[in-house]
Amino acid sequence: MEQVLASLTPIVLLVLCGALLLRFGFFDDAFRRNLDRLVYWIAVPALVVAKLAKAAAFDPDAAKITGAMLVASVGAMGVGYFLAWMMRLPGAAAGVLVQAGFRGNLAFVGLPVIVLAASDGAFDSAHTETQAILVLAPLMLFYNVVAIFVLELARQRISWSVVPRLARSVSTNPILISCVVGTALGFSGITLPGPVAETLDIVGATAAPLALLSLGGTLVVYEVRENLLPAFAGALIKVAIVPVFASLSGRALGLDSEGMLVLMVYAAAPTSVASYVMAAQLGGDEALAASSLVLTTVLSVFSLGVALSWAI
Repeated sequence: MEQVLASLTPIVLLVLCGALLLRFGFFDDAFRRNLDRLVYWIAVPALVVAKLAKAAAFDPDAAKITGAMLVASVGAMGVGYFLAWMMRLPGAAAGVLVQAGFRGNLAFVGLPVIVLAASDGAFDSAHTETQAILVLAPLMLFYNVVAIFVLELARQRISWSVVPRLARSVSTNPILISCVVGTALGFSGITLPGPVAETLDIVGATAAPLALLSLGGTLVVYEVRENLLPAFAGALIKVAIVPVFASLSGRALGLDSEGMLVLMVYAAAPTSVASYVMAAQLGGDEALAASSLVLTTVLSVFSLGVALSWAI
């Protein structure tokens, strides 16, 4: 328990600090959004390239973690559709509930938490971080593609017009692009020049604290307004059902402690902020999306604590 608290405390403090800084006007939401852009376009891609350029071409455990997360995500989608049917939600709300239940915030919460948790000496931090990054790319691809289909299907408007959206979502995603670049460097055996590698390491090290500060700001920006029952249902799926499914899958696949750390943190991460943006763009229930985002972010403090205790 002491180790779990030691890993979780700086994470909670950074999120709380971000909320207080925005609440008391030290920075505003425009600054927070620019901070998100810096993390999304610069810091996380730098971290990804730096780690993958030094990584082995293939990691069997990373493949197992990915498989376990996909099983958990698909299971969460099934539970989400069932609860949406039970509550007789209209299509726009049903799609948002399902997306909130399976789409985790991996780049802004999952990866930073893993980096901080792995740095306490109980794990091989370099190997654990590399595993987390190897898992990141396929999961983000899955989330981006499936989320579009879920929201479009909820409106019963699946057509060929979805294809350009999918292509644009994938081809312009900086994290997916950085995964391709880093993997290519790792496969080719090309060693980055020392100053370049050191620069990437320094910039990448800012991803965790900046992402968590920004996450704290989202608690102030987005409000829990209405549709509390479906919002809580989506949050419960994300922070409780997904971790349970992931834990069962990970144990069945024989993951070691490092693999379980990556798996459980990713599974317990809150709903992605991108889910709100995508719901707004594709005609989903924006109020429900915002409420689900805030609830999962708050509840993820507890789910991440449980996840770390399971893994450690």
